[in-house]
Amino acid sequence: MEARGCVHPGERGGGIALGAGEGVDAGDDFVLRKAIDFAERAGKTRRERGQARPRVVRRVLDSTKREHLFVFFSQLGPGGAHEPIVQRPNALRNLEVGSTLDCMSDHKREIEELRAELARVDGQILAALEKRAKASRRAAELRTGPAQLPLTEKAQLATLLARASGDMPAPDLRAIFQQVYASCLALELPVKVAYIGPEGGFAHAAARARFGASAELVATDTIAATLEEVAGHRAEFCVLPVETTTEGPVQATIFALVATDLKIVAEIETVSDLCLMNRTGNEGDIEKVYATAADHARAQKALAALGHKPQTVTVYDVKTPLLACRLAAEDHGAAALVTDGFGTEHELQIARRGMVDDGAERVRYAIIGARPSARTGDDATACIFSVHDAPGALLDILRLFAERGINLRKIQSRPARGADPAEWTYMFFVELSGHTTDRPLVSALEDVRHKARFFKVLGSYPSI
Repeated sequence: MEARGCVHPGERGGGIALGAGEGVDAGDDFVLRKAIDFAERAGKTRRERGQARPRVVRRVLDSTKREHLFVFFSQLGPGGAHEPIVQRPNALRNLEVGSTLDCMSDHKREIEELRAELARVDGQILAALEKRAKASRRAAELRTGPAQLPLTEKAQLATLLARASGDMPAPDLRAIFQQVYASCLALELPVKVAYIGPEGGFAHAAARARFGASAELVATDTIAATLEEVAGHRAEFCVLPVETTTEGPVQATIFALVATDLKIVAEIETVSDLCLMNRTGNEGDIEKVYATAADHARAQKALAALGHKPQTVTVYDVKTPLLACRLAAEDHGAAALVTDGFGTEHELQIARRGMVDDGAERVRYAIIGARPSARTGDDATACIFSVHDAPGALLDILRLFAERGINLRKIQSRPARGADPAEWTYMFFVELSGHTTDRPLVSALEDVRHKARFFKVLGSYPSI
């Protein structure tokens, strides 16, 4: 089979046809593959311009059983009929430079169109967020009675993630919607929330993650003072650490909560880590670091490793992360040791992540309020009790849960101060599956109350 002569752009209607005849050697096969790729891209451009489209007509095998692909541009001939034009591989080399320039132009045009599409989608996202914000404000206007946290967000998020196509990574999608929920909660439930520690600390970050950046947050110095804000009706909720991966249950929080009538109504889990942040994001610019005494202690080894010749890095202790950020923002050679979110809010850039010596710590924070939370169907209940000093006393308590099919998620013991300073007393902190209004749990807790030396329910809350 003979291949017909080359037809250049502009001739016979501007069509370009690519193909292979018999007797094409291995070197020409490479050219053909490039040519076919070019034909497909060029054909796309022609379609966008309303011109004739390329068609793959057939595959044939020559006498040596080698496969050759014929690519034709369909175009109108003099009589109005479609004419196939086959181009020799040698002629393709003459088109290679021009085709590359055309493809670059096509790619640039396509990228510009995609950027325009992204801008249109951003506008749609903004409109949807504003619509959700209006609905949240309207819900706030209709709300009556004491403030209660919405408890359906976990189920809503699970439904959304199940519907997702997978184009957006699930962890990113989860983080985006959690931020949307928190921001809208600040509009729907404009409450005051107390937290322990300074502004910019880990508890502050946890409170913002749950209640939104625009929520009214109040810093306190001690756990007792944090709880007192809620008990004294100066705040609707407070946020306190209840468990860490390094220390287990936070005894100070649990025992302080036992002394009140407040209840755990929700929990939030965070990763506590510190970043070195400055104006440039360049670690080499850092000559001094500002950090709170507590954060300095968490990152002693990492900070000591910052010293580099011919100069060393000096660490200055400051009272709050807020002050550290302000000082770092004013000085080109300074950095702040803070959480990434807080530093970014103050227009600092990350110079180094993972500054905590023992690695990032996972912390569970309890959201504590004056009223118990409602049942969701996927809840956990926290209790604390002590047993009499007798053989099998603990087993008798645990059997009450097992007999009713109640899952004991967690049990940990901690020494407690008894009436006699010389006597060792242990308290057992347990977390159970279910809500205090579930029938099996109601009867089990009532029996525990009669058998235990001391017993108190700390609250029921949605599982995390």
